[in-house]
Amino acid sequence: MISVAFSCSSRDAALGFAPHVAQIFAVLQTLPISHVTYGGGHTGLMGCVRAEAEKCGIPVQGYNLTRWHTHADDMVLPTLTLRQAAILDQDVAIFLPGGIGTLYELTQVLCEADTKEQSRAIVLYDPDHYFDPFLQWYETIVTRGIGNPLQCHVVHDPVQLQIFMARCIK
Repeated sequence: MISVAFSCSSRDAALGFAPHVAQIFAVLQTLPISHVTYGGGHTGLMGCVRAEAEKCGIPVQGYNLTRWHTHADDMVLPTLTLRQAAILDQDVAIFLPGGIGTLYELTQVLCEADTKEQSRAIVLYDPDHYFDPFLQWYETIVTRGIGNPLQCHVVHDPVQLQIFMARCIK
């Protein structure tokens, strides 16, 4: 069994990506997933993550701060640092479109992977090439010799995700 963390937008402006969340969970429900974590609440893509997990019968836990607490089942934590750690302390971290909070979480797990502080699989689910500017920036720092190669997997469709997740389970 593996655990999966999601990092994504809580804003309704990102709901155009909701069909992709359903595709991800169509893959996850075929795998031995122990549980899913996410940033809590019921809005934006975060709300889609919770709804899809519940629909698929996958246990789900939201983590939130008091000022953002909107869902009765969320675990409320006192600081952003504790919230991020609780969300991301899983076997696999899947990143979907989001804002500065998602970027913060992504750079945090990439830094942990780069320094060997954590060993989790990192996935950018990117069918619409949302992460291309970030990936281009990161390639620039690697090319200039001031960064190590990226320690994550970019997948563009459910088939690629299924193949990658199958490798995580072995």
